[in-house]
Amino acid sequence: MLKGTVEDLLANRLEINVNVITNARSLVVTVETIDGVPTSYSYQILEPEEYKKEINNIKENTYTFDKLKIDTEYKIKVIVKNKVGLTKEITRIVSTEKVEGIKLELNPKDEYIKEGTVTITYPKLDNVTYRYKWDEEDFNVVSEQTITIPAKNGTLKVEIVDGEEKILTNTMTINNIDNENPTISKIDVSGTSISNVIAKVTASDQGISNIGEYSCDGTWQSSNTCNFKTIGNHTIKVKDKAGNESEEKTITYAENPPTKQHEGVKKILYYNPVTGNYCDKINVVSTTETKTGCMKWYAYQETSDTYTAILDHTTTAVTSWNSKGLNTDNSEIMNKLKMDTSNWVEGLNIRLISADEIAKIVDPNNTTNFNSKTSHFEDFISFAIVSGDAKCAESNNCKYAWLYDRISNDCLTWGCLNKSEGTTSYAYWTSTPIFETTNKVWYVDRGGLLHGNFAADVSLTDWVGIRPVITINKN
Repeated sequence: MLKGTVEDLLANRLEINVNVITNARSLVVTVETIDGVPTSYSYQILEPEEYKKEINNIKENTYTFDKLKIDTEYKIKVIVKNKVGLTKEITRIVSTEKVEGIKLELNPKDEYIKEGTVTITYPKLDNVTYRYKWDEEDFNVVSEQTITIPAKNGTLKVEIVDGEEKILTNTMTINNIDNENPTISKIDVSGTSISNVIAKVTASDQGISNIGEYSCDGTWQSSNTCNFKTIGNHTIKVKDKAGNESEEKTITYAENPPTKQHEGVKKILYYNPVTGNYCDKINVVSTTETKTGCMKWYAYQETSDTYTAILDHTTTAVTSWNSKGLNTDNSEIMNKLKMDTSNWVEGLNIRLISADEIAKIVDPNNTTNFNSKTSHFEDFISFAIVSGDAKCAESNNCKYAWLYDRISNDCLTWGCLNKSEGTTSYAYWTSTPIFETTNKVWYVDRGGLLHGNFAADVSLTDWVGIRPVITINKN
């Protein structure tokens, strides 16, 4: 039979168990009583050395070690006493939980970028501060576990701290951002034909990336040489490897005319007045009375934006200027010109060339003193190298042969640049009446003459045709 009180019996018994809940930065130690009556509890960290700690003789059967190091092994000891001094010790080796570090992700991940973002993902920890900074800037404190910030060249430093203690850190150095636009410094244009226009581009980039692509009329390519197939305006841009684009440059190319037989020509143009586009030389049709499609034009005036050009053939082979024989009424010839050009695009300022324009082309110094308001119809002007000598074609030196191109079918006799194809015209009308008559206007004939002496009656129906003049926008 047992003697003594229940308390006396319990004082000699002490059995316990220790449970530990592990977290990333804390250990929660709980003592479970199996037998006996504990009266005090002591909790100790024995290892590692820098985290040694003792909490002695407290009444609570649970204690939390906090501010610990993540993913670290700890040796803990629990001492339990009862009122008569009986003790029980339990030692455990436990580890704080492992957590993922701070993740840094640059987007996009290309070799070179002109702008981007960095996504920062912090592991979830309690009672800590999330923060980041660029280089020597001050820290930015954030509350979100995941944030996205604009990227820039430099070093991004990211931390999780508890007061002054750094819990986790990570850094990312970014040096591939280039937001400097490249520049085009030079474009060398060459080419001898309408189908082989070459533009070689020289460009530079002040940023960290190099020139990557070249845009030729909107088509990107790796080569710095653009090959254009038509005359007129062409656009060129460059782009570096980060995607920054230069300002667009426009070049204007027109075929350079030969030195002989084209005096006074600014450019030779190949242009389709129906579509309003420049076209390829190989598609040109110059047959008499051709009114549509790709045609050849001689530009004799030029501004920064436009060319004024005359066609190389007649759109109507022969027609009267005014069937009633009146040079005071040009409505008939203008109606016929309008019919010839009825399906051409708007804005071309379609007209006939004037006698004064021709005189200015072939006699820029006005040595002949030609003036349509005072010159008589006998005061003709010769386009040939020697006045009245139409056989300049034999020496390939008819200076202004383009002005009477494709009138005659015998250029060796008459000096034209190219013989006519199709219906033969012998001349073409100007828009200028001869001041001292009522029935004559100035015209250009097959021998390279501007005059109104022979067969110049405006009612003539079998000798003189229509040759349009237009103004073309360089674009």
